[in-house]
Amino acid sequence: MAGLKIRNLKKSFGGNAVINNISFDVREGEFCILLGPSGCGKTTVLRLIAGLEHQDEGEIFIGDREVSTLTPGERDIAMVFQSYALYPHLNAYENMAFPLRIRKRPREETDRKVREAAGLLGIGDLLHRKPKELSGGQRQRVAIGRAIVRSPELFLFDEPLSNLDAKLRGSMRVELAGLHQKLGATMIYVTHDQVEAMTLGEKIILLDRGEIQQTGTPRQIYEKPLNLFVATFIGSPPINLLRGRMVVEGGRTFFRSGELQIDAGAVKQLQQYAGREVTMGVRPESLSPGDGPVKGRVELVEHLGAETLVYVRVGEARVTAKAPPDFEKKTGEKISLAMSERGIHFFCNGVRINRY
Repeated sequence: MAGLKIRNLKKSFGGNAVINNISFDVREGEFCILLGPSGCGKTTVLRLIAGLEHQDEGEIFIGDREVSTLTPGERDIAMVFQSYALYPHLNAYENMAFPLRIRKRPREETDRKVREAAGLLGIGDLLHRKPKELSGGQRQRVAIGRAIVRSPELFLFDEPLSNLDAKLRGSMRVELAGLHQKLGATMIYVTHDQVEAMTLGEKIILLDRGEIQQTGTPRQIYEKPLNLFVATFIGSPPINLLRGRMVVEGGRTFFRSGELQIDAGAVKQLQQYAGREVTMGVRPESLSPGDGPVKGRVELVEHLGAETLVYVRVGEARVTAKAPPDFEKKTGEKISLAMSERGIHFFCNGVRINRY
């Protein structure tokens, strides 16, 4: 195992900056997620770490080694791809043994490591099958097993669950989390799926347009987004956004948007924004049917079993609230929403200025 240090990394393709001067650290044994929308540069970062691309500027340290001049084979990493990348003419055992055989490891060591990895992944009875005889989840386990047998310093995962159906993705997330606990390995995992990021990651690095927007634990990023991009990218259903102005009266700060008025209290940090246009973000779980300041009409009700989503027209905006399973209001009916302090954020010029 080894940690990872990225310093001032830059990469352009055809004059277009894809990675713009990013730096971050991953501790030894940490499960780190590179998260972001398509085209944000997360896979490029992974390929730079692996040595499949070369940076224009910056340094990459794996452990104490600066590896920028090393080939992929010299970096002691193992990469698991979205496409599995298995040899179709080899069975599962031979696919997993391949990286050890090309390094001319002893036959007994190769056999032991392959069978240990297969046991860890629950595919010990599938080693004789070729990839075409395996399901998508089984093929991904073989690909992960091929990485495990190498005992690398870093595991790199490039959206490994994207080709699986929703149910299998859920079970594989649990298996990957358990695998990380058993191996204690340093893992860098690329995904655009916030559910994967929030459930798997100890640390999330959220990227957009080649720049790091925020780094932190899943809870930190969810509860304290630094800007509107982070707030809107993380969370399902997405955060509600209402535009308005800050008003200070009698030493207290109020957010006003049309007929809606929210008491932000005597928060000095917010008083400096008096008279300025701001955006209030409120998570759907912070809104619920009850006696509260948010009033509107029901537009749509989605019954999801354990909970109900209620879409409410408030002036010119529409907000989403969460309600109990037995919620019964009909479309068009008036409704009041109570608002809890948890999950409320204020932004000015896209930057978070405070939170209850």
